[in-house]
Amino acid sequence: MLRGFQGAAQVTESNALAELDRLEQRLATIRTPRDAKAEARWAAVMMELARALGLSRAEQNRIAEHRLRAQRRGGNLLREIDPKPGRPRTGNTSTLEAFSIDEHESHRWQAIAGLDEPVFEGYIIDENSKPDGEITTAGVLKLVPKPSKPVPEPGELEPMRFLRFCQDLSNATIVSLILRVLFPDAETALDLTYGSGNFWDGTQHVRVTAHDSDASRAPDGVVDFTDVDYPNEHFDVVIYDPPHLADTGNNSIMGTRFGTYASGEIKAILMRGTCEAWRVARLGIVAKVTDHVHAQEYQIETDWIREALDDRKPYDVVYQVRSGALEAPMWEDQLSPYNNGGTFLIFRKGDQRHIRR
Repeated sequence: MLRGFQGAAQVTESNALAELDRLEQRLATIRTPRDAKAEARWAAVMMELARALGLSRAEQNRIAEHRLRAQRRGGNLLREIDPKPGRPRTGNTSTLEAFSIDEHESHRWQAIAGLDEPVFEGYIIDENSKPDGEITTAGVLKLVPKPSKPVPEPGELEPMRFLRFCQDLSNATIVSLILRVLFPDAETALDLTYGSGNFWDGTQHVRVTAHDSDASRAPDGVVDFTDVDYPNEHFDVVIYDPPHLADTGNNSIMGTRFGTYASGEIKAILMRGTCEAWRVARLGIVAKVTDHVHAQEYQIETDWIREALDDRKPYDVVYQVRSGALEAPMWEDQLSPYNNGGTFLIFRKGDQRHIRR
């Protein structure tokens, strides 16, 4: 809630504008990454109010700029902390968890903080000078230099045995192997649920278009994965990693990072997303889900994906297996196996034989 306001319902245009005059003072109060996160959240609430009150684009951009500066300040503070929770750098005993910051936020904020001053300030000036300019986190992140790693040709990839059970391999490595072996004829890929970009590390031989429902994590724009505005078979392959956990709380790390839905609607949403992925794919799709126990019942999400495609048999299935499982401290007696992996379902259109393509 906004500091100094009794409630959103009482906010008027005049006191909202008064808050804008205190933005510089608010930035000066940021002392820790937790302060930066609180300030970024405050700015997000202010932005919703600004839109509801019909404030001008310039005034909305002032709020968006404030949020960016709070994130940049937080990124500078985080540079003294190891991006992996629980592994502080020498001389600093703080962790990301202590500040309620996840690795995704840490990565984005430090990327913003790493931009040269002329680049960062130039972005803000450029957007403010445009009649329809809009300052966003996603916009400034596009200015972050990407590693100068050329996209390799299929034959240039380092040889690696492609196994059905992938032990302790990253998502990006598994996706690279799936594309190299099962979709060597693909040239383009659509990622409907880009998130932190963990499916891509530059070793894939396809050109990737990346969308997400969160503007700050959508390099090529916001998209609802259940209703994609692309023609039929527009991309060779579609990659689909939907939120798979239902009913996560507001403070859940998994829910914040990957999204969530109510248990009564998650199956229908995942199935609609699967149908859209299949529609815009020319060669096929790769869907990652996780079968697990929720609300004391076994949720077979792999069956949901197949059901969406009229119980089509997968072209192939690959399993990601981790050495350890994620466990929550509030869990009590163990009544089911803990999850330590996920399932990649691969569906191809046309000839289902595993042949040279």
